[in-house]
Amino acid sequence: MSKLEFLEETTAQICKDIFQGQLLVAPDFAELHIILANKILQLLSEDINQLMNILYRLDISETKVKQTFKLLSKEDIATQLAELIIQRELQKVETRSKYSGL
Repeated sequence: MSKLEFLEETTAQICKDIFQGQLLVAPDFAELHIILANKILQLLSEDINQLMNILYRLDISETKVKQTFKLLSKEDIATQLAELIIQRELQKVETRSKYSGL
């Protein structure tokens, strides 16, 4: 699977899990990170319970989430959570890709 295919699959997974299926277009992982961080920042301000439910559903490490929430600013928290989510979603895509050929 190419890097572009990993990006597309990861973006699709994030759309499904976080953006209720809304279509996102991200030309690279950096742009995906920015879009996701903005969404997380919105959730931090408007609906922290929904954000926590998303993190739980995605199976983001509770230890890493607790460490992230110790950061000083909401922007830093959003940036770090976006990174954790992208890593987890990419891990899922890679695992699916690895075992889909069986």
